[in-house]
Amino acid sequence: MAESTSDAEPEREQSLGETRERLTDALEGARGGAKPADVRAVREAVRDTAEKILRRPVDGIVEVSPGDGGWTVGVEVIERRSVPDTQDILGRYDLRVDESGSVDEFRRVERYRRSEFDRRKREPT
Repeated sequence: MAESTSDAEPEREQSLGETRERLTDALEGARGGAKPADVRAVREAVRDTAEKILRRPVDGIVEVSPGDGGWTVGVEVIERRSVPDTQDILGRYDLRVDESGSVDEFRRVERYRRSEFDRRKREPT
């Protein structure tokens, strides 16, 4: 029996709230000195948040950088699985997280096949 959207919404809200608490805790720890362990905590908290917001599995965190009043985190998500997996379509998203742990914005910055990633890096810009 499939869950209706209205039945799943309270669970999703609760899950996002718990993830936001983890992200807030990680950000508070990182502001205290930005130790590598704190960056890892931000990365892991954002991973969970990204999967919930984007509703796609995160393939990897490719960037975590502090900025004015928060962090920018780059994530790759699997937008379409293929066989072989080198033909998977990946999307690169940047998420902007403020000091309170809220995701202020997210946007897809590029989309590509998994097999094209290395080739793109070698091409002159």
